[in-house]
Amino acid sequence: MKRSNAIANALRTLLDASWPSPDATEELAKLGAAESEDTFRAAARRLFLKVQVRFPDTHFWIKNEQSHFLFGCPNFVAASTLDAGTLFSGINDVDPRIPWTRQGVLYLRDDKEVLRSGAPKLNIVERQDRDGRTVWLRTSKVPFRSDGGDGTVGGFDIISAQDAWRISRESRES
Repeated sequence: MKRSNAIANALRTLLDASWPSPDATEELAKLGAAESEDTFRAAARRLFLKVQVRFPDTHFWIKNEQSHFLFGCPNFVAASTLDAGTLFSGINDVDPRIPWTRQGVLYLRDDKEVLRSGAPKLNIVERQDRDGRTVWLRTSKVPFRSDGGDGTVGGFDIISAQDAWRISRESRES
């Protein structure tokens, strides 16, 4: 399967499970059909912006099999405090320039588990320390496999401590 199509399918799973958006079929089809890196990035940008109209606090990214960031939405780039060129230059969550590097090892472990198992991790609650404070995230990660390489797509939104406790409780009960 070609890489852009594999990523589009993984994003469809991610969105359906965690951020049911307005119909994004057209954007996903364009993403899947992308033949060049520029076309792919433009289609991904349009898709992420469409979802962010409904869910403005979402942060989406795409990583390769080494968990290096390949692409992300504007919210994700802003949260990283890096410019897009630096963020997508082959770094990952343990890079000391990223505000959440303290939890980076945990994020990389999740990426490896998702890739190894081939199964998504959906609506997990994660802690993130940044800017001298703790924030709680509802995170989902979905693997993709393609002829052009494997990786993960993911997204998170910041939730309240109360929501973190409720989501954690509900996942233990199910």
